[in-house]
Amino acid sequence: MSIRQIQKVFTDTNLKGNEKLLMLALADNCNDSGVSFPSWNSLMTKTSMSRGSISKWFNELEKKGLLFRVSRNRKNGSRTSNKYLIYPFDNKSALDDEELEAFSDAFNQSSGVEPVQELNYHSSESELPTWGQSSGVEHLEPSLILNHQSNRHLCGQIINNLNCVLNKNYKATTGSTIKLIEAKLKQGFTVEDFEKVHIVKFAEWNGTDYQKYLRPETLYGAKFETYLNQELSDYDKAKAICKAQGITMSELMNQGILK
Repeated sequence: MSIRQIQKVFTDTNLKGNEKLLMLALADNCNDSGVSFPSWNSLMTKTSMSRGSISKWFNELEKKGLLFRVSRNRKNGSRTSNKYLIYPFDNKSALDDEELEAFSDAFNQSSGVEPVQELNYHSSESELPTWGQSSGVEHLEPSLILNHQSNRHLCGQIINNLNCVLNKNYKATTGSTIKLIEAKLKQGFTVEDFEKVHIVKFAEWNGTDYQKYLRPETLYGAKFETYLNQELSDYDKAKAICKAQGITMSELMNQGILK
């Protein structure tokens, strides 16, 4: 089970209900690279869906570029469970050589084009944040427009994750929040780093006097790197996720990883 991948699925607002259920079932079996190989029976049990329904939603996820699957064979040539990779374009850099080789054909067939998902954290162009000295994206040079769009997308991902963990409604268009996130991105921190800080500090501060500091201006401030390197057990992280998502610990337990 990968808590990181489970978090990605939980915070992906572009997934339909059955798509999210199936992705969660895969994430519950996968490693931190997003790779798993559960049996059909396991997936049917976890999702309460028929084999036909699972096959249908697999096809939908593959069309969107959110899932790769490849067949596997035993040494005697007989078929065994498929190998799956969720969020392939996000997880590609985390694959080891064997995993990358297994999915090489799938990446080649995709022509290396990462799927574009519709941004859903703003409702109109008037809400778009202003970057640098520009009053809007239309005034930026082409190279800066790409950077603008990339940063805007990352801000949305980060704040969506924060809201999911905290059950809050912070906006990705707030100027002060944008500046804090952009500064950390320029320093080389990643979306995954932000997600780790969210869950680590939620696990530590929720329900205490420090709960009021679970907010962007504190989390993304001067102590961000300290928070990122703070040690926290997988068990404590899982408890925090359970509390944030309103699920039970047993729903996160898999093969004795959580006790």
